[in-house]
Amino acid sequence: MANAILTLNVTDHWDDGKRIHVIGYITNNGGNYAAGGLAFSLANEVIKGSLILHAEVFAKNSLYFVTDANGNFPEDQDSNGIKGTAANAVLLWAYSVPGTQLGTVAVPDAKVKFYGIYSKLV
Repeated sequence: MANAILTLNVTDHWDDGKRIHVIGYITNNGGNYAAGGLAFSLANEVIKGSLILHAEVFAKNSLYFVTDANGNFPEDQDSNGIKGTAANAVLLWAYSVPGTQLGTVAVPDAKVKFYGIYSKLV
């Protein structure tokens, strides 16, 4: 089976005056998780931000993390967050337990909750 295609679905977003906060979920098309992470975009037409500053993902059965293509977490970068725009591919990593990345298997969760903070376009 092919690698899963991931989509960010925004359920709510708000502006705190400095940043854009986004909640929603990441869905997949039923494909497989690939060791090394799945590339996808954190861009969405309702998000008027440019850079992802922080991203958290939550699911019941697995541990997920969002990083840039080099494995860096957004909050570990400088004040500009992940380099480039939110439309650039980031990676969703899946673990069965901390430190044990999944191999090539069916994606454990069909819907993964998402919370992100984006820089605000001015």
